[in-house]
Amino acid sequence: MRAHLGKLATQLGQSGGPWILGEQYTLADVTWSCILLRADETGWLDHFLKDKALTPVQEYYAALQGRPSWKAAITDKAHPIVEKAERDLKDAIASDEKVAHSLYG
Repeated sequence: MRAHLGKLATQLGQSGGPWILGEQYTLADVTWSCILLRADETGWLDHFLKDKALTPVQEYYAALQGRPSWKAAITDKAHPIVEKAERDLKDAIASDEKVAHSLYG
């Protein structure tokens, strides 16, 4: 995953952003929004984004989250059970070294 995120960071730099192909938001951005959301929900995104070389990915994800379509499709449709599970997992990772180690090595 780190290699894929690295390639995404490189592409964002080459395109001049804010999207993968520059100014044009495309299906590639939709696809990455799904991947980044799932990685965020499971705590993996926080783990990977500790790498400063992936700062463009962090900025890209923030831009995705700022889109009105994100609000309509993701934020406004948030489910309490999923939100609780996400918090519980992140809390377990932060508070239990064994959990963090089992996930991140």
